[in-house]
Amino acid sequence: MAATRNPFTDEQIAVLKENPYVAIVDRNRVCFTATFKELFWSLYTKGMMPSEILRRSNIDPKMLGTARTRGMVANLKKEIARHGSFTDVIVIRTRTSEIQTGTKKDNEIGLLRAENEYLKQELEFVKKIVAAGGEVR
Repeated sequence: MAATRNPFTDEQIAVLKENPYVAIVDRNRVCFTATFKELFWSLYTKGMMPSEILRRSNIDPKMLGTARTRGMVANLKKEIARHGSFTDVIVIRTRTSEIQTGTKKDNEIGLLRAENEYLKQELEFVKKIVAAGGEVR
């Protein structure tokens, strides 16, 4: 069973956005720059604990939580195995299984487009319920 991650608060998002190692942060995830990934991996493979690496990078490990920290290590291992290096490019899977890659700005635009499409679908669903008289069957 997957570990539950707590959503970030507005204050936590603001703090993370100020960190130069953070590429993207939203309520449910944080994505780091290639520079941070390389630094993290270098120190991790030398035996430093993830929480200490985060502290050195001015990131509160308690803010991320244990599940995100463990997930970060696992994701970096996958990225190294697949690509042999780290990049700022982030892969995002939308609800339509469309895969988008690009820079931080490209990904933010992609996320907003995916959210917009989802909200359009949700609105159409609500319209159908209202048109049917609001009855649940």
